[in-house]
Amino acid sequence: MNYTGKLVTLRAVEENDLPLLQFLLNNAATASTTGGDALPVSFAAQQEWFANMRKDKTVLRLMVESNEDRQAVGTVTLTGWDWKNRTAELNIKLRPEKCGKGLGTDALMTLLEAAFDHLDLACVAMCYLSYNAASAALAKKLGFVQEGVLRQRIYKFGQRHDLVVTSLTAQDYAVQPWCRRSQNG
Repeated sequence: MNYTGKLVTLRAVEENDLPLLQFLLNNAATASTTGGDALPVSFAAQQEWFANMRKDKTVLRLMVESNEDRQAVGTVTLTGWDWKNRTAELNIKLRPEKCGKGLGTDALMTLLEAAFDHLDLACVAMCYLSYNAASAALAKKLGFVQEGVLRQRIYKFGQRHDLVVTSLTAQDYAVQPWCRRSQNG
């Protein structure tokens, strides 16, 4: 099932998405805003990852596709899925030239709607590097509550950086002005 927002549709990852996923992993601008690996990823490694991706039941990875031109512009994930406690952590990566156009906001709103209204999660976490002002603004806009700071958790650019931990519960989600459930009563 695809999840459709106002600007984007979230859909399954297909093999023809691998070049974009490889680009997002290897792109310096994208890597500078995320906490993951800074190691180069080959296309062969990307293909191997794709072949094994569906075996991991703790990750839901979806492509972000623009509703305007049906082109994939990035990816969103729910990782660290805890089935017993119904929690996960969300992540997003967009092509740098697509940032600042509302696509990321719509993608996360759509992912959160899926998480809470279709997948019955109780809480979704969002972590971001303390210097990532765009992610901080997005978390605030979506109603995430800061839970704490993991000090010097991420090493990038020859320095250690803090990781800000935020979360949104199902109850928090239901009262957000952007939540379709709250708009429908």
